Amino acid sequence: MNRIATVDALNRRNIGVGSSACGLCEEDEESVEHLFTSCYFASMLWTLISNWCKCLPMVVFSFRGLIEIHNHVGLDGKKKKVLKGLVRIGCWSIWKMRNNARFENKEVKLEYIFGEVKKIGFLWFKSRNKNVETTWVDWCKFVNL
Repeated sequence: MNRIATVDALNRRNIGVGSSACGLCEEDEESVEHLFTSCYFASMLWTLISNWCKCLPMVVFSFRGLIEIHNHVGLDGKKKKVLKGLVRIGCWSIWKMRNNARFENKEVKLEYIFGEVKKIGFLWFKSRNKNVETTWVDWCKFVNL
């Protein structure tokens, strides 16, 4: 986990990257823990995903806890596996938004991050479950999986 090139990790390697503020919220120092668990945008993304998946709230305090959260939110079977994938896609989407904000000065939009999770998640789910007919409408309802 110390391999993710957040500002704090780069600073530890004596690579100066300017501001140490989070690339999303600009309120705290950017670290893996902050970016994926305590940043406002990450916290809100996990809340949106919890509501969408109709599972217990995803309250996490560490990156490791986030990666294992699918075991603790009351889902089982296929839905549990899907949530595991969605968390990973969520992390990727957060990272992409962080890079867009930091390097291209793009505005951070929670709706965009969540939309990416749903879109990429749908493509991932369809490619992993070729024998299952899931439409975009069913995917957006999640409970019909």
